[in-house]
Amino acid sequence: MPLISFCQDYVINLKGDTLRGTVRIFSIDPVDEVRVVVNKKKIHLTALKARAIFFKNDVYHSVRHGQTQKFMKVIKPGYLSLYGFNPPNQVNYNVLLLVKKNGQTMEIPNISFKKLMIDFLSECEPLTDSIKEEKFKRNDLNDIVDMFNNCNDPLKKGNTPARPLASLDNDKKLSELDAFNKKITALETFSAKKDVLDILGDIKVKLEKQETIPSYLYSVLKTHLANQPTVSDDLEKLIALLSK
Repeated sequence: MPLISFCQDYVINLKGDTLRGTVRIFSIDPVDEVRVVVNKKKIHLTALKARAIFFKNDVYHSVRHGQTQKFMKVIKPGYLSLYGFNPPNQVNYNVLLLVKKNGQTMEIPNISFKKLMIDFLSECEPLTDSIKEEKFKRNDLNDIVDMFNNCNDPLKKGNTPARPLASLDNDKKLSELDAFNKKITALETFSAKKDVLDILGDIKVKLEKQETIPSYLYSVLKTHLANQPTVSDDLEKLIALLSK
């Protein structure tokens, strides 16, 4: 369990609470962990339970990558974000990852950079043309991210941003999610209740912001609720609705 960092900063959990204290981040496959000591009380959170970390003027987000959930350093945020993360058994955040708002990710390649970047950034033709003509290369990642965001981010294009609850379909999803939340709250002698409610809260926030819901959250819900047959059918129906 390699120690990544040690600091006096803060952690933001899934509910949006800020936990200020001495922070340590641990790189653990497949899910990173963070410990924050608040008034001598140790609080442990996995990367599934913490949203962000502030450490020495750097921000770290919890990011899904493949089969792992990592705390990654924010290099350039936006509609397309650039992150740095540490490979196994290392402490340097020198592996670079592009993450789109819809959840798509791609590690910055050393080989076939031009082809892979053109495929991944195909929504912005002016940018892919510039990469094809080698006006932008691997050392121009900040400019690449900026140009892609100018192409695709509604705020940067000057469009009116969509309202948080954009459609009746989204309203229905939120309504069903709230109903399922009440069923979980009513369960008795359920040791993972708080974990499930936290995940449902995170899903609700993503729905309200019209963000893509990562599929791993559904898997975690199924794992926690595997021994709760009274809500198994409701869970399957909810996942089917949210996945549309």
